[in-house]
Amino acid sequence: MAVPGFVRRIIKSFPSIIQAVALVALFHLLSQGLIGKFGGARYRFSKNQYGNFGSDKVQKVIKYIDKNIPKYQPNQNHVKGKGKKTTPTPRSTTSTTPPPPPPLADLQEEQQRRVQGLHDTCNRLQLEKAENSELTELEDFLRRESLPTKPTWQNLLCSKEHNLTYCPLYKSASTFLLKKFLLISPKEKYDKESVKRLEVQANILARKAFGYLDSWDQYPQFTKEGTTFLFVRHPFERLLSAFRDKLEDPSVQGKRFNEYYYNKYGRRIVMHFRKEKITGPSFKYPRFHEFLEFLLSRDLRYYDEHWAPYFIGCSPCHVPYNFIGHFETLYWDMHLLANKTNLVGKWDDPNDYFQSSTYLEVSKKYFSLVDRDIIRKIHKKFKLDFDMFGYTPDEYIAMGKPGPDEVEETSLKPVEEESGNGSDQASEQNEIVNPSPSDSSDSSPSDANKQDPQS
Repeated sequence: MAVPGFVRRIIKSFPSIIQAVALVALFHLLSQGLIGKFGGARYRFSKNQYGNFGSDKVQKVIKYIDKNIPKYQPNQNHVKGKGKKTTPTPRSTTSTTPPPPPPLADLQEEQQRRVQGLHDTCNRLQLEKAENSELTELEDFLRRESLPTKPTWQNLLCSKEHNLTYCPLYKSASTFLLKKFLLISPKEKYDKESVKRLEVQANILARKAFGYLDSWDQYPQFTKEGTTFLFVRHPFERLLSAFRDKLEDPSVQGKRFNEYYYNKYGRRIVMHFRKEKITGPSFKYPRFHEFLEFLLSRDLRYYDEHWAPYFIGCSPCHVPYNFIGHFETLYWDMHLLANKTNLVGKWDDPNDYFQSSTYLEVSKKYFSLVDRDIIRKIHKKFKLDFDMFGYTPDEYIAMGKPGPDEVEETSLKPVEEESGNGSDQASEQNEIVNPSPSDSSDSSPSDANKQDPQS
């Protein structure tokens, strides 16, 4: 049988095609090796590697980059070449004995004030029309920021047996509160001792234990009829806590190196927002003012859950919350919540807490290095959180560096004057509860497999 001429030509040229493909593959491998060895860090991640972040291949690339940067050892007491001791920054809280809570009537009065303040703010936002728009002010803001305009039911934890609903907010004692929630899990698998030694993060165990309601349509009625609560914290204190826990030089508080958050955020913050030259072993870690500038440069929808505004994760104007706890008065609020839900035996245990006093000098140390204009812009970005939960930015703005047209303030408003308890316990309003030795370190579901040492 005769073979057509063009088939014979293809057969004859087949070895040449194989050689050409092999040559291209060899050139590609050589070029990738040269780029990986001599190219800048931004060229060491390919498009496919970004799509498979977390794979072994990417981790090898990350470790390759990191080994070219000297890491700062947590317990290093001397600066190399100078022989000078470094002074560690003190913790933001100091342990004290928990003060007894005021009468339940006083706590309930303060609770009503907080809930009413949230409802008033939401009513104003949902009634006022935005300028040149048919949408309400809240709808217009959420649409402009590409944020959800419907309730985030999927973030809620519901206990059918106790008619309770909780929305965790990270860096607001969420780990502590999730452990409390585990004590009332349907299968009664946990007790006060076992929750202290969880092998898996509390948020993962809580979601597994409570799951979801049978239908999303059940959430509006369930949350309205039962006790629906969340705990918040001063937005500026929360940002500072998130920075110190996830991004700060680990030697400052004697912590382990947080590799995941450094690779995801820390190196990029330093690369894009470092303006002054910093030398020494800690040069690779971002500073607090650089972190705030990074937040100003990003849209809210891209914020990490540890510093995303409260109104994104818990939809305060769409979910009927009827109990609002404050991190600053956690012990007292838990005392009231336990009595309100008939869970005194499970939740109201003074031995579970260690009370701490706010160390305002720590906040001053960080905010004093930030321009007041930046602090004002951060307040504007988190303004809904401030308005909804009754916090003010004035004291922190006063801590910042004054601009050329501002007169530096010589005195700050005493911390004792901050509102928080709604009672005559003015001397106790400086007291907060810190449920863990590392300043209420919280973790999120997305951190489960990231080997985050601060979780």
